Amino acid sequence: MSLITQAYFEEGDFSKTELIRQTYENLNDCLSDDMLHSQQLYVGLSARDFITRYRQKSLQLFKLILLEQKVIFFKSPVSELSGDILTLLSLLPGQLEAGLAESACIVPVDTPEDTPDNSLHQDDVGSVASLSPSSSVGSILPHSESLQSLSSRMKDRVSGALGYIAGGKQPAAGGQDEANPAPASSSTDPAAEAKEDLSPGQQAASPAPPPVPSFSEVTALSLQELAFPLNLFTAGNICHPYLSLPYLDILMQPSIHGYTIGATNALFKAKSGLADVLIEIEEDKLEISSPDLRRAVSLTTEDLRFIDNVIKVVSEDCKDKFLEGVGWEGGDEWIRAQFRCYLTCLLRTSLEPRDRPVIHHFNSNFYAALDGTHWYRAWKKQPPAAIQNLPPGHPCTGQLSVTDVKLRLSHTMTNTEGGKRMSAAMASTGRAVAESSKAVAGGIGAAKGVLSSWWGGLRQGGDKKSPSPPTLSPVNQSSPSNLSPVHQPTSAAGSPKKQSPTKEPQPVAK
Repeated sequence: MSLITQAYFEEGDFSKTELIRQTYENLNDCLSDDMLHSQQLYVGLSARDFITRYRQKSLQLFKLILLEQKVIFFKSPVSELSGDILTLLSLLPGQLEAGLAESACIVPVDTPEDTPDNSLHQDDVGSVASLSPSSSVGSILPHSESLQSLSSRMKDRVSGALGYIAGGKQPAAGGQDEANPAPASSSTDPAAEAKEDLSPGQQAASPAPPPVPSFSEVTALSLQELAFPLNLFTAGNICHPYLSLPYLDILMQPSIHGYTIGATNALFKAKSGLADVLIEIEEDKLEISSPDLRRAVSLTTEDLRFIDNVIKVVSEDCKDKFLEGVGWEGGDEWIRAQFRCYLTCLLRTSLEPRDRPVIHHFNSNFYAALDGTHWYRAWKKQPPAAIQNLPPGHPCTGQLSVTDVKLRLSHTMTNTEGGKRMSAAMASTGRAVAESSKAVAGGIGAAKGVLSSWWGGLRQGGDKKSPSPPTLSPVNQSSPSNLSPVHQPTSAAGSPKKQSPTKEPQPVAK
């Protein structure tokens, strides 16, 4: 594409679009629907590199996609930006193949309020549940069925709308109406049925936790049995791996309640209220404005075990560099299978009452936020039977150990603002101590040098002092004239003093 773009600009005439038309037709001839169901779809989307780069944040971003928030990825160049977003979407099973059909569709502002397209943006849960994932919800042009239902409900606005909602529902399995569904765990879970048949004394004596879903058991189920992909990007939740600046106003429309987009322009960061979550990839920053959302995407101990196991397997050095990432364990498909198992267990556990202890394994705050999303309210009305038959629980449930404490401490120090500030303070303190140690060592060395030079000066000064006169023997004392000129006393002018003649003693007269 870079060569095509360069050739188009070198022509100097933007009205000549023949080159662009030929490129578009050639791309369509090369691409086919069969490629969506082959491994060619994942070429260039390395899950190993994604896990290595984001580490614990990869699971936070995975759970964040499920909450229909306003998420903006910021990075340059565009190829790496869109690649990271598509790699994240590839962790959701079947999402790239069949889950993005309506990811760029919006409901126009002038759409009548009584149309099914606009009913999704109301707070009525029943209007969301009455629409199947295959319906064209959120499309720009309303279809014929929408027009027919619109004309029928215009006769009586209130009763017609309620009749449309009730008419679109099918009786649930077991003869109960979908508006009042029975708890999924009590109707289909064999462990729950067996527990209800027991007396209170037998229930107290029975083993507490049911078995956790195994990895092989979950991956043996097909995408059709699990009803994957999830209907995430529809009804006002859009996805654009790259969005240019002219489309900034689209994000502010009232019909858009969530999006996952990539941007390279700084205006996307500067505009207030545009993003609930901002991921600056180059700076490794995950900024969440809402404290409730920050608590919702916080990782539990079981979550840290799960992602730590994935990171360890991915980070293991391969003996043969040529085969690195090619094998099953630690490869891209193995990583996607792990997240597929995690998502299945998360959805199965979400069917349990919110006061169950197993809810806290995936974070009760996360489930509270999940209950308010459009896609989950529609999914919960008719959950797949294959998911209901699985036991609830986290795939990494277990007793708390010292390793869990280390994981929590490491995650807190590297991924939270308080931990980052503490790490920065410790690093600055370490640098100050190191610099102080160097200064103290330098001061001691300088003091040693000064002391040595001072002591050496004293010794050298003592050596330069003139020696004291030598002691004269009695012979030399009796004949002073035998003194050498050097030893003779000198006058103030420097010349030797002349010795006064000594008088011989006179004999004393008797």
